[in-house]
Amino acid sequence: MKRIKHILGLCLLGLVLPMTGQAQVFPEKEKTTLALNWEGFMKGQNMLWNVLPTKRSEAPFMGNGKLGLMVYKDPEANALLFATGHAEATNHLKDATILGGELLPTGNFILTPAGKILKGQMELDLWNAETTTEIWTDRGKIKIISFVHADEQIIINRITTEGDEPQPEWSWKPAAQEESTSKQKEYKRRFVRSKVYPEGGISTFKSPSGGETAALWYLSRQKEANTLYITINHAYPDTVATELGKSEFRMVLRKGFNRVRHAHRNWWHDFYSASFVTLPDAMIENFYWAQMYKMGSSMREDGLGIIHGEPYAVYKQWPNRLWNFNVHSIYMPINGTNHNELALPLENAFYNAAEEDADTTRTWKKILGRLSRKGNKTQPPAVDEKDIENGQLVWACQNLWAIYRHKMDDNLLRYKLYPLLREATNRYIDQLHEESDGHYHLTTFYHHGKDTVTDNNFDLAMLRWGCQTMLSMSRRLQIEDPQITLWQRILKRLTPLKTHNGVLLANQNRPEVPLHLLSIYPLYTLNIEVERNKPLIHKSITDWVKKNEKSAGFPFVTASSLYATERNGTEALKQLQQMIRKQVLCNSMTKTDNYTPGLAGAQAILNMLMQSWNGIIRIFPAVPPEWQNIAFYHLRTEGAFLISAQKVNGKTTFVEVTNTAGELCTIELDFDNPTFDTSRRIRITRIGDRTYNIPIRKGESVRIYPRKSQPDFEIHAIGNNMGRYFGKKQ
Repeated sequence: MKRIKHILGLCLLGLVLPMTGQAQVFPEKEKTTLALNWEGFMKGQNMLWNVLPTKRSEAPFMGNGKLGLMVYKDPEANALLFATGHAEATNHLKDATILGGELLPTGNFILTPAGKILKGQMELDLWNAETTTEIWTDRGKIKIISFVHADEQIIINRITTEGDEPQPEWSWKPAAQEESTSKQKEYKRRFVRSKVYPEGGISTFKSPSGGETAALWYLSRQKEANTLYITINHAYPDTVATELGKSEFRMVLRKGFNRVRHAHRNWWHDFYSASFVTLPDAMIENFYWAQMYKMGSSMREDGLGIIHGEPYAVYKQWPNRLWNFNVHSIYMPINGTNHNELALPLENAFYNAAEEDADTTRTWKKILGRLSRKGNKTQPPAVDEKDIENGQLVWACQNLWAIYRHKMDDNLLRYKLYPLLREATNRYIDQLHEESDGHYHLTTFYHHGKDTVTDNNFDLAMLRWGCQTMLSMSRRLQIEDPQITLWQRILKRLTPLKTHNGVLLANQNRPEVPLHLLSIYPLYTLNIEVERNKPLIHKSITDWVKKNEKSAGFPFVTASSLYATERNGTEALKQLQQMIRKQVLCNSMTKTDNYTPGLAGAQAILNMLMQSWNGIIRIFPAVPPEWQNIAFYHLRTEGAFLISAQKVNGKTTFVEVTNTAGELCTIELDFDNPTFDTSRRIRITRIGDRTYNIPIRKGESVRIYPRKSQPDFEIHAIGNNMGRYFGKKQ
């Protein structure tokens, strides 16, 4: 098909030139292609250990959203530990404490060689989601290939030996009765577990609160290799976990090792290929792909929502699921990386609650209970008004809104999100009162650890965003809501955000948590598009960063995204680098024992490459100057557009936009004098500095590139010496 070019020679005057051509979508061969050897590229992202890890915080991890596995050497014995975990294995305590729903450890499989371990090495193969462990003993060598199957609830370890080293012995050590996943003493004092009843190849944990966790294993002995199959299942309130495990074994053993492994690898290859990012900084690129692996190993569309470290049973500070800053940050990168399917657990946790109970009052108390300091997914308690964190519900709705905006399902908007956000916003409105200054003010709300003062910036930002978004929803859905006038009046008369010495006032109880800056990011209700906001935004960010320079990892990645909203790529990169070097462990987990900093760091990278908010897609808004060569393929934006773009020697060579939902594309470029390639006659309108409306239809694409250039429209990996930054080095 003849390429159709539309050069905006007169667009500076607001004029649009007509285009000629056939009204059809580009043939696939004419769209941007990803010229990539995936296996070779991902090999450069692998984690390498040239010494054996001796604790969980150093160990490679594998998982499928429910099952988890970590492998490391026993520091006190001549053995390897294969530590298992299950994201659904909780205590189901029927009390209204934070312990309700505590994640429980399951136990370890122990590999004991005949010879004395002399040395070892490990490699976590991200492309295939497998860990290869090699140990040398004074009698020979043992090689173990381990993986947690992507789709089936099965852990597989394939063992071969060399020299005089025979096949090793395997044993099972269930978690001790007093053991807890928490580091905090008060959790261990209150911890409740049942007795363990081991049988041949079966170990069960029957909880006094009901339910069962069962570990089953089977060692297949063959001439070329032995294979240890493990399955762990949890059932509640029934005690059918053992039967579930037996059924899993029958299916897997019937298929055989090769077929099962092939299906596992195919799942992972499809997962990675949803989008692509390549960077000139090997450390940052390795970090990004480690987070993609972490997403794939801990989230599933039919799984539970994750908060801290499930399903690896990492011993951590908080042993249960808390709806707070963590969940909001963890789920951010699923949108931009084109993994909308991973949002389903979060959506179901809220949307399905309204269908569980016809009593509206009980429904909202149930939802708010899940968001309270005492809440959890499996046992939402009755909560006192003082424990309700209304802002957390609005914030959860912001996550749900972002998910909606990246797929544009209006049925979901009308019947699920609209009523949920309306109720959450109304809870704020019920607490508004007018004072003599003519402004509406909020009473004290509880959130994130301690009571807060009246008119705190967190709640003010959430209320403003809620009213703005309700108006946006009602316009789109053409709903004549009787509260429209009220929402408009609140936006005009709501008291301004609190400031002190030219910066937004922080929560004094938890100053390291930037709740006072949420209006800047991720709500964008206070943004640099309004010129007068810039000084306040800049001073507020720098003030908070300076005060938290010695904090744990989360402030660094939050600061990175905040600077990205300011379009300060240099500072955004600096903060991300500091977090990786100071807070990220050798296996890409963080010192805070949870996922949040890592996945929030992946979002910070996306924010440097592309942003979409308030209806505008921004290409390369905060790229640091040292990133001269970068590229990405099929990142997803609000409006459900897929974007591919490339920079070479610091200059953008092309951008491609594919419309998947039929929305109007409004895009801000980082170069002047663009040429637009489309497949039919359209009118492109320049609406601002480097900003254009492009009315491509659903299924259509537009390619944009500098005038007089001839890009090849191929995305290649950037040569960055493939650092293999993660893993333990001697």
